Amino acid sequence: MERLISLGSDIARLWAAYAPSYLKGVSNTLILAVAATFIGCLIGLLCGILNTIPYTPRDPLAKRLVLKLVRIVVRIYVEVFRGTPMVLQAVFIFYGIPYFTGVNPFKGNSGIWLCALIVVSINTGAYMAESVRGGIISIDPGQTEGAKAIGMNHVQTMTSVILPQAIRNIIPQIGNNFIINIKDTSVMFVIGFVEFFATHRNIVGVNLMYFPSATIEMIGYLCMTLIASFLLRWLEKVMDGSDSYELVRTDSDRSHNEILQWGLYGGVPAMLLYVAGLAMLALRQLRRLRQLEPITVIAIACCAEYLCSSLFGVMMITTAPYFWMFIGLAAALPAGAAASTGVRGADASEQMPAVGAREAVEGPDGAANAALA
Repeated sequence: MERLISLGSDIARLWAAYAPSYLKGVSNTLILAVAATFIGCLIGLLCGILNTIPYTPRDPLAKRLVLKLVRIVVRIYVEVFRGTPMVLQAVFIFYGIPYFTGVNPFKGNSGIWLCALIVVSINTGAYMAESVRGGIISIDPGQTEGAKAIGMNHVQTMTSVILPQAIRNIIPQIGNNFIINIKDTSVMFVIGFVEFFATHRNIVGVNLMYFPSATIEMIGYLCMTLIASFLLRWLEKVMDGSDSYELVRTDSDRSHNEILQWGLYGGVPAMLLYVAGLAMLALRQLRRLRQLEPITVIAIACCAEYLCSSLFGVMMITTAPYFWMFIGLAAALPAGAAASTGVRGADASEQMPAVGAREAVEGPDGAANAALA
């Protein structure tokens, strides 16, 4: 118990003195792991696709030779970087390029960052290439045959049918590589990259408190990997979608209540338009819309009903819109007839004084002529 209390006290003292350094190392580790995993996934996706391009003996000789050469190159890359430790890959790239070329492209802190990103990315790409290839060949060949049957070429089949399913299948492997990269970036201290483990080495070189600092390192790495695992499982659940599915139903499968509901949504706007039509017929009596006939208003209302039904997603077999249509039709016709009768009566009353005046002007001769006629 005393040892545990002493360990806690030492950890508290280290954290109080070097917390910014530890947090800086954590941020460098996460940035390098995220960026390298992303680039490595792109490399692995490209290699996996190139490694699965099909060819047959009937294809042109040039195509077969190119694809075979590509597969050989990809195979060599995968075997070399999967079969050697990452720390040696970092040494060969960081020190080997200047050794053979005489030029050091990794000068300064930015050069160290660049070298670390290259090493972790190509190492991740080697593992992801086989994961992508396995994800692609795990898809049922019948889906590829079906895509070709409907006229898709190889690129369309890969982008629209195969890859979406393959990527979902390799999401766990992507997460696994990301967690591995969080831990394996600790070997980048050999090229001078200051990440979480390199911070621990620097602090221990100052105060010689190796075990308390290593405990902080262990807790830090464990927290990062647990959070990454949680986020990746959440991503998998989101990509899987809901566990409950609702079958798509056609209009013939809708219940009576749904039909009435959708019909009401389409019928209420139509009813309002019919009321407006009746108001137009009423204004006809005041000679505001004299040029419109009742049948014109009904035709406008019918067109509006069709548009409203289409906008609200209602099929024309619903009952409520037609219910309101017949009500509007029944109400519009008497109103139109009454309006027409009223207008004709008004016209006749206006014409009668005019006839009387004409007879008065024409006199007896006009009356006699009218009688002869």
